[in-house]
Amino acid sequence: MVVHKLKIQTVPSYISKLKHLRYLDLSDSDISTLPNSITKLQSLQTLKLNHCYRLVELPRDIRKLVSLRHLELHYCHYLSGVPCGLGQLTSLLTLTRFVTDSNGSRLNELQSLNNLRGRLSIRILGLGDLSSRQCSKNATTAEERMDGTNYLEEKEYLKILEVYFYKDEDNQVLLETLRPHPNLKELKIYYYQGVSSPSWMMVDIHLFIPNVVNIDIENWHRCKHLPLFGQLPSLQYLKLYDMDSMEYIDNNTGCGVETLSLLSGEAAAARKREPTLTPTFFPLLKTRTLWDLPNLKGWWRSDAEEEATRTSTIASLPDQQHLKSLPH
Repeated sequence: MVVHKLKIQTVPSYISKLKHLRYLDLSDSDISTLPNSITKLQSLQTLKLNHCYRLVELPRDIRKLVSLRHLELHYCHYLSGVPCGLGQLTSLLTLTRFVTDSNGSRLNELQSLNNLRGRLSIRILGLGDLSSRQCSKNATTAEERMDGTNYLEEKEYLKILEVYFYKDEDNQVLLETLRPHPNLKELKIYYYQGVSSPSWMMVDIHLFIPNVVNIDIENWHRCKHLPLFGQLPSLQYLKLYDMDSMEYIDNNTGCGVETLSLLSGEAAAARKREPTLTPTFFPLLKTRTLWDLPNLKGWWRSDAEEEATRTSTIASLPDQQHLKSLPH
Protein backbone atom coordinates (compact mmCIF):
# COMPACT_ATOMS: atom_id res chain seq x y z
CA MET A 1 0.00 0.00 0.00
CA VAL A 2 1.41 3.35 -1.07
CA VAL A 3 -0.11 6.55 0.37
CA HIS A 4 2.94 8.80 0.32
CA LYS A 5 2.71 12.51 -0.54
CA LEU A 6 -0.94 12.62 0.47
CA LYS A 7 -0.07 14.64 3.58
CA ILE A 8 -2.33 12.59 5.81
CA GLN A 9 -2.17 13.58 9.48
CA THR A 10 -3.39 10.37 11.08
CA VAL A 11 -3.34 6.68 10.26
CA PRO A 12 -6.65 5.02 11.16
CA SER A 13 -6.45 2.31 13.79
CA TYR A 14 -8.45 -0.07 11.58
CA ILE A 15 -5.38 -0.46 9.39
CA SER A 16 -4.74 -3.49 11.58
CA LYS A 17 -7.48 -5.31 9.66
CA LEU A 18 -5.22 -5.54 6.59
CA LYS A 19 -3.79 -8.79 7.88
CA HIS A 20 -1.89 -9.70 4.73
CA LEU A 21 -0.35 -6.28 4.07
CA ARG A 22 3.36 -6.63 3.32
CA TYR A 23 4.34 -3.17 2.08
CA LEU A 24 3.31 0.18 3.54
CA ASP A 25 4.69 3.51 2.33
CA LEU A 26 3.59 6.52 4.38
CA SER A 27 6.43 8.78 3.26
CA ASP A 28 5.88 12.55 3.04
CA SER A 29 2.97 12.39 5.47
CA ASP A 30 2.17 14.86 8.25
CA ILE A 31 1.75 12.16 10.88
CA SER A 32 3.33 12.64 14.31
CA THR A 33 2.59 9.14 15.60
CA LEU A 34 1.39 5.78 14.34
CA PRO A 35 -1.43 3.84 16.00
CA ASN A 36 -0.14 0.96 18.07
CA SER A 37 -2.65 -1.24 16.25
CA ILE A 38 -0.33 -1.19 13.26
CA THR A 39 1.83 -3.70 15.12
CA LYS A 40 -0.86 -6.33 14.44
CA LEU A 41 0.25 -6.47 10.82
CA GLN A 42 2.17 -9.70 11.26
CA SER A 43 2.94 -9.98 7.53
CA LEU A 44 4.33 -6.46 7.12
CA GLN A 45 7.85 -6.59 5.68
CA THR A 46 8.47 -2.99 4.57
CA LEU A 47 7.49 0.20 6.40
CA LYS A 48 8.57 3.47 4.79
CA LEU A 49 8.28 6.70 6.76
CA ASN A 50 10.74 8.83 4.84
CA HIS A 51 10.30 12.62 5.00
CA CYS A 52 7.74 12.40 7.78
CA TYR A 53 9.12 15.55 9.33
CA ARG A 54 6.58 15.66 12.16
CA LEU A 55 6.99 12.06 13.25
CA VAL A 56 7.94 12.01 16.94
CA GLU A 57 7.72 8.36 17.94
CA LEU A 58 7.27 4.84 16.63
CA PRO A 59 4.64 2.38 17.90
CA ARG A 60 5.55 1.17 21.40
CA ASP A 61 4.91 -2.49 20.45
CA ILE A 62 6.97 -2.41 17.27
CA ARG A 63 8.68 -5.63 18.42
CA LYS A 64 5.49 -7.46 17.37
CA LEU A 65 6.16 -6.74 13.68
CA VAL A 66 8.02 -10.03 13.47
CA SER A 67 8.18 -10.08 9.66
CA LEU A 68 9.59 -6.57 9.28
CA ARG A 69 12.67 -6.43 7.04
CA HIS A 70 12.89 -2.77 6.08
CA LEU A 71 12.23 0.28 8.28
CA GLU A 72 13.05 3.49 6.44
CA LEU A 73 13.20 6.74 8.42
CA HIS A 74 15.11 9.15 6.20
CA TYR A 75 14.68 12.80 7.26
CA CYS A 76 12.51 12.05 10.28
CA HIS A 77 14.24 14.88 12.10
CA TYR A 78 11.92 15.02 15.12
CA LEU A 79 12.00 11.35 15.97
CA SER A 80 12.79 11.35 19.69
CA GLY A 81 13.82 7.75 20.22
CA VAL A 82 13.24 4.11 19.37
CA PRO A 83 10.85 1.87 21.29
CA CYS A 84 12.01 -0.71 23.74
CA GLY A 85 12.10 -4.08 21.99
CA LEU A 86 13.22 -2.86 18.56
CA GLY A 87 16.25 -5.09 19.00
CA GLN A 88 14.00 -8.15 18.89
CA LEU A 89 13.39 -7.58 15.17
CA THR A 90 16.45 -9.62 14.27
CA SER A 91 15.34 -10.04 10.64
CA LEU A 92 15.69 -6.31 9.95
CA LEU A 93 17.85 -5.64 6.91
CA THR A 94 17.26 -1.89 6.69
CA LEU A 95 17.18 0.60 9.55
CA THR A 96 18.14 4.02 8.30
CA ARG A 97 17.84 5.97 11.58
CA PHE A 98 18.39 4.99 15.20
CA VAL A 99 17.78 7.52 17.96
CA THR A 100 18.84 7.34 21.59
CA ASP A 101 19.33 9.80 24.44
CA SER A 102 22.58 11.40 25.56
CA ASN A 103 23.20 8.49 27.94
CA GLY A 104 23.06 6.00 25.07
CA SER A 105 20.55 4.00 27.09
CA ARG A 106 18.97 2.43 24.00
CA LEU A 107 22.15 1.41 22.20
CA ASN A 108 21.67 -2.13 23.50
CA GLU A 109 18.73 -2.40 21.06
CA LEU A 110 21.32 -2.50 18.27
CA GLN A 111 23.16 -5.47 19.73
CA SER A 112 21.21 -8.24 17.98
CA LEU A 113 20.47 -6.47 14.69
CA ASN A 114 23.39 -8.08 12.89
CA ASN A 115 21.67 -8.40 9.52
CA LEU A 116 21.54 -4.65 8.98
CA ARG A 117 23.05 -3.54 5.71
CA GLY A 118 23.53 -0.38 3.72
CA ARG A 119 23.39 2.84 5.77
CA LEU A 120 22.79 3.34 9.48
CA SER A 121 22.47 6.81 10.98
CA ILE A 122 22.73 6.96 14.78
CA ARG A 123 21.45 10.10 16.48
CA ILE A 124 22.40 10.68 20.11
CA LEU A 125 20.17 13.45 21.41
CA GLY A 126 20.67 15.80 24.33
CA LEU A 127 17.55 14.54 26.08
CA GLY A 128 16.79 12.90 29.39
CA ASP A 129 17.07 9.15 29.90
CA LEU A 130 14.42 7.50 27.71
CA SER A 131 14.76 4.26 29.65
CA SER A 132 13.21 5.77 32.75
CA ARG A 133 9.93 6.19 30.84
CA GLN A 134 9.65 2.85 29.09
CA CYS A 135 12.13 0.09 29.75
CA SER A 136 14.54 0.91 32.56
CA LYS A 137 15.30 -2.75 33.20
CA ASN A 138 16.83 -3.02 29.72
CA ALA A 139 18.68 0.29 29.79
CA THR A 140 22.42 0.32 29.30
CA THR A 141 24.38 1.98 32.11
CA ALA A 142 27.60 3.93 31.74
CA GLU A 143 29.41 1.20 33.68
CA GLU A 144 28.20 -1.44 31.24
CA ARG A 145 29.40 0.61 28.30
CA MET A 146 32.85 0.92 29.89
CA ASP A 147 33.31 -2.86 30.09
CA GLY A 148 34.18 -3.24 26.40
CA THR A 149 30.65 -3.60 25.05
CA ASN A 150 30.44 -2.98 21.32
CA TYR A 151 27.15 -2.70 19.47
CA LEU A 152 28.30 -2.69 15.85
CA GLU A 153 31.31 -4.98 15.51
CA GLU A 154 29.30 -7.96 14.20
CA LYS A 155 27.36 -6.02 11.56
CA GLU A 156 29.38 -7.24 8.59
CA TYR A 157 26.88 -6.06 5.97
CA LEU A 158 26.79 -2.44 7.14
CA LYS A 159 28.55 -0.19 4.61
CA ILE A 160 27.88 3.38 5.77
CA LEU A 161 27.84 4.55 9.39
CA GLU A 162 26.81 8.05 10.44
CA VAL A 163 26.94 9.17 14.08
CA TYR A 164 25.52 12.50 15.27
CA PHE A 165 26.01 13.85 18.79
CA TYR A 166 23.63 16.57 19.94
CA LYS A 167 24.84 17.30 23.44
CA ASP A 168 27.81 19.43 24.44
CA GLU A 169 29.70 16.93 26.59
CA ASP A 170 32.52 14.42 26.26
CA ASN A 171 31.11 11.62 24.08
CA GLN A 172 34.14 9.34 24.11
CA VAL A 173 32.50 6.55 26.16
CA LEU A 174 29.62 6.30 23.69
CA LEU A 175 31.78 6.40 20.58
CA GLU A 176 33.98 3.69 22.11
CA THR A 177 31.02 1.29 21.86
CA LEU A 178 30.37 2.02 18.17
CA ARG A 179 33.39 0.44 16.53
CA PRO A 180 32.11 -0.89 13.21
CA HIS A 181 32.89 -4.16 11.47
CA PRO A 182 36.03 -4.08 9.27
CA ASN A 183 33.84 -4.29 6.15
CA LEU A 184 32.61 -0.71 6.62
CA LYS A 185 33.16 1.60 3.60
CA GLU A 186 32.13 5.04 4.85
CA LEU A 187 32.42 6.63 8.29
CA LYS A 188 30.83 9.98 9.16
CA ILE A 189 30.91 11.49 12.64
CA TYR A 190 29.38 14.87 13.48
CA TYR A 191 29.47 17.12 16.56
CA TYR A 192 31.73 14.82 18.58
CA GLN A 193 32.80 16.66 21.74
CA GLY A 194 35.37 14.26 23.09
CA VAL A 195 38.83 15.53 23.94
CA SER A 196 40.27 12.14 23.01
CA SER A 197 39.33 9.75 20.23
CA PRO A 198 38.08 6.23 21.05
CA SER A 199 40.82 3.62 21.27
CA TRP A 200 39.77 1.89 18.05
CA MET A 201 40.71 5.06 16.16
CA MET A 202 44.15 5.23 17.75
CA VAL A 203 45.57 1.73 18.18
CA ASP A 204 45.77 -0.30 14.97
CA ILE A 205 43.05 1.68 13.23
CA HIS A 206 44.21 0.14 9.95
CA LEU A 207 43.18 -3.26 11.33
CA PHE A 208 39.83 -2.17 12.76
CA ILE A 209 38.48 -0.31 9.71
CA PRO A 210 40.82 -1.28 6.85
CA ASN A 211 38.21 -0.97 4.08
CA VAL A 212 36.97 2.54 4.78
CA VAL A 213 37.10 4.61 1.60
CA ASN A 214 35.39 7.81 2.73
CA ILE A 215 35.61 9.68 6.06
CA ASP A 216 33.62 12.79 6.91
CA ILE A 217 34.46 14.54 10.20
CA GLU A 218 32.59 17.71 11.12
CA ASN A 219 32.27 19.96 14.17
CA TRP A 220 34.78 18.26 16.45
CA HIS A 221 35.36 21.43 18.44
CA ARG A 222 37.54 20.07 21.27
CA CYS A 223 39.85 17.79 19.35
CA LYS A 224 43.33 19.16 18.56
CA HIS A 225 44.63 16.18 16.59
CA LEU A 226 42.80 13.71 14.40
CA PRO A 227 42.78 9.96 14.92
CA LEU A 228 45.35 8.04 12.89
CA PHE A 229 43.46 8.24 9.62
CA GLY A 230 46.76 8.39 7.75
CA GLN A 231 47.23 4.68 8.45
CA LEU A 232 44.07 3.62 6.62
CA PRO A 233 45.10 1.61 3.56
CA SER A 234 41.90 2.16 1.55
CA LEU A 235 41.01 5.77 2.41
CA GLN A 236 40.43 7.87 -0.72
CA TYR A 237 38.25 10.76 0.44
CA LEU A 238 38.72 12.79 3.62
CA LYS A 239 36.53 15.72 4.63
CA LEU A 240 37.32 17.87 7.69
CA TYR A 241 34.94 20.70 8.49
CA ASP A 242 34.57 23.23 11.30
CA MET A 243 37.16 22.00 13.80
CA ASP A 244 38.13 24.98 15.94
CA SER A 245 40.86 23.34 18.01
CA MET A 246 42.56 21.07 15.50
CA GLU A 247 46.28 21.83 15.12
CA TYR A 248 47.61 18.78 13.25
CA ILE A 249 45.99 16.33 10.86
CA ASP A 250 48.24 13.52 12.07
CA ASN A 251 50.03 13.72 15.39
CA ASN A 252 50.66 10.01 15.99
CA THR A 253 48.76 10.45 19.23
CA GLY A 254 45.01 10.53 18.46
CA CYS A 255 43.75 13.77 20.00
CA GLY A 256 46.83 14.16 22.15
CA VAL A 257 46.83 10.73 23.82
CA GLU A 258 49.95 8.67 23.20
CA THR A 259 49.08 5.46 21.35
CA LEU A 260 51.27 3.26 23.51
CA SER A 261 49.64 4.58 26.65
CA LEU A 262 46.54 2.58 25.73
CA LEU A 263 48.46 -0.65 26.12
CA SER A 264 49.64 -2.35 29.27
CA GLY A 265 53.27 -1.81 30.29
CA GLU A 266 54.36 -5.22 28.99
CA ALA A 267 52.35 -4.89 25.76
CA ALA A 268 53.67 -1.38 25.13
CA ALA A 269 57.24 -2.57 25.60
CA ALA A 270 56.63 -5.42 23.16
CA ARG A 271 55.14 -3.00 20.63
CA LYS A 272 58.27 -0.85 20.82
CA ARG A 273 60.45 -3.89 20.05
CA GLU A 274 58.39 -4.87 17.00
CA PRO A 275 59.41 -3.73 13.52
CA THR A 276 57.40 -0.80 12.24
CA LEU A 277 54.46 -2.08 10.21
CA THR A 278 52.49 1.17 9.97
CA PRO A 279 51.17 1.76 6.43
CA THR A 280 52.34 4.66 4.33
CA PHE A 281 50.82 8.02 5.28
CA PHE A 282 47.47 8.28 3.39
CA PRO A 283 48.59 5.75 0.73
CA LEU A 284 45.49 6.04 -1.52
CA LEU A 285 44.09 9.48 -0.68
CA LYS A 286 42.60 11.15 -3.77
CA THR A 287 40.60 14.06 -2.39
CA ARG A 288 40.77 16.02 0.82
CA THR A 289 38.30 18.74 1.71
CA LEU A 290 39.44 21.03 4.52
CA TRP A 291 37.17 23.84 5.62
CA ASP A 292 37.09 26.22 8.60
CA LEU A 293 40.17 24.96 10.46
CA PRO A 294 41.37 28.26 11.95
CA ASN A 295 44.13 26.81 14.16
CA LEU A 296 45.59 24.26 11.77
CA LYS A 297 49.41 24.38 11.90
CA GLY A 298 50.48 21.44 9.77
CA TRP A 299 49.84 17.93 8.54
CA TRP A 300 51.95 16.33 11.25
CA ARG A 301 54.26 17.21 14.09
CA SER A 302 57.77 15.75 14.40
CA ASP A 303 57.73 13.48 17.41
CA ALA A 304 61.49 13.73 17.81
CA GLU A 305 61.51 17.52 17.82
CA GLU A 306 58.46 17.64 20.06
CA GLU A 307 60.16 15.38 22.56
CA ALA A 308 63.24 17.57 22.53
CA THR A 309 61.56 20.97 22.65
CA ARG A 310 57.97 20.29 23.78
CA THR A 311 56.93 22.99 21.33
CA SER A 312 54.64 22.89 18.33
CA THR A 313 57.09 22.10 15.56
CA ILE A 314 55.31 22.64 12.28
CA ALA A 315 55.92 20.33 9.36
CA SER A 316 55.35 21.63 5.87
CA LEU A 317 51.72 21.76 4.89
CA PRO A 318 51.12 20.60 1.32
CA ASP A 319 49.03 22.94 -0.82
CA GLN A 320 48.38 25.43 1.96
CA GLN A 321 46.43 27.65 -0.35
CA HIS A 322 43.62 25.08 -0.46
CA LEU A 323 43.07 24.80 3.29
CA LYS A 324 40.17 27.22 3.57
CA SER A 325 38.29 26.70 0.38
CA LEU A 326 38.48 23.28 -1.14
CA PRO A 327 35.10 22.47 -2.75
CA HIS A 328 32.78 19.94 -1.15
